[in-house]
Amino acid sequence: VAKMLEGRIAVLVDGSPVALTAPYLFVENFQSNEDYYMPPVYASFSRIIRIICFILTISVPAIYISIVAYHHEILPAAFMISLAKSRARVPLPAALECFIMLIMFDILRETGIRMPNHIGQAAVEAHLVAAPMVIVVAFTGITNLMSSRLTAATLVSRYFCLILASMMGLTGLMVGISSVLIHVLSMETLGIPSILPVKRLEYQEVKDTFIRAPWPNMLKRIWPLSHNLTRQKKVTH
Repeated sequence: VAKMLEGRIAVLVDGSPVALTAPYLFVENFQSNEDYYMPPVYASFSRIIRIICFILTISVPAIYISIVAYHHEILPAAFMISLAKSRARVPLPAALECFIMLIMFDILRETGIRMPNHIGQAAVEAHLVAAPMVIVVAFTGITNLMSSRLTAATLVSRYFCLILASMMGLTGLMVGISSVLIHVLSMETLGIPSILPVKRLEYQEVKDTFIRAPWPNMLKRIWPLSHNLTRQKKVTH
């Protein structure tokens, strides 16, 4: 009902408990029903945290591999020495090690089994993986939980960036992030971009996107969405 009040279309299918709304905006992946029952400052903070976690869960493994395999000079000498010591007895390359750990984590997640706490410790003690790799994979899994609606997209984007970073370092990471960003910017629903173009950075345009405005300021529809819907309606007629 809230989406219909914004001028969108609702699709209800007999036998399905899920209602579809169109056009679907990319920012809706980071919105939650609880945001509208909380103070606007806390709700806005939560949305920004979800967006940051989505970026981190895609990029953190690729950043780690880029630094370990190609760009040692980025890290301070003391930190790099400590990292080299932790990887001294690990037989696998960092990139292959990261792929194996991420695949194991995804397998356990898909089967619905929680990873026991001692698995990572046992792998480190057996010198199969380095301790920093366990931290990177665990952090990636935690941040992935913050964007559960984008699990499939996150999975593909993460491995895509990781492959490019394994081949070209930070250059490959930038290519991967740019490709994901271009794809998101090019997506459309019913002819309306998934990321609405913001021509003027005004409060009316962002009041219920990555922030959530107070209720008295949310009586009108988002300007870009209502403008695009009105324009498309005129073209249809």
